[in-house]
Amino acid sequence: MIFRSSFRIDDRYPHGMEDVEFVRLGAIHRNTYLDSPELLDARMRLKTKPNIRFAGQITGVEGYVESAAHGLMTGRLLAADVLGQTLNPPPRETALGCLWQHVQGVNRLDHSNHEPQNINWAMFTPPPEGTKKHEKKRIRVLRAEKELNLWAEENKVEIAASNIVPEELVKKKKPKRAMPLPPVPEAS
Repeated sequence: MIFRSSFRIDDRYPHGMEDVEFVRLGAIHRNTYLDSPELLDARMRLKTKPNIRFAGQITGVEGYVESAAHGLMTGRLLAADVLGQTLNPPPRETALGCLWQHVQGVNRLDHSNHEPQNINWAMFTPPPEGTKKHEKKRIRVLRAEKELNLWAEENKVEIAASNIVPEELVKKKKPKRAMPLPPVPEAS
């Protein structure tokens, strides 16, 4: 379908839309989120009304898994507060800690707006200088597992799977090289 024809009203649209005017296509979806670094404290409470908490996508965490994880962590912090217990946010070396710091604006550039973000490797503490490219993810994953276990122990949090790192990331191995393509048979 050509661009112009997408504006045309015909049999494709339900009855009652004959007078619809399209201003711009593709403008249906819009994320609404808080300026969390300005509005929320480290426990995801509204600074002006600490009895109100926010979690998940509205805080600027993008993605289903990320939003669910952030919501679960906020719920654990709320439970700890209600029970009079101490629970620290997870360390930056973990994915959950990276998201937590993102919502807090820790890695935000000066004078830039808070924007939703999925978890990505750039949010993690970088590996030591001089680390080979094919070793970077492995080092980050092993460091994350170690820090998560330490955090869980310090905060008396039970983790169901203590060995969460996939075996192929633990083994030191050279990166795979692309196999050469077989020769193309000649046309007869």
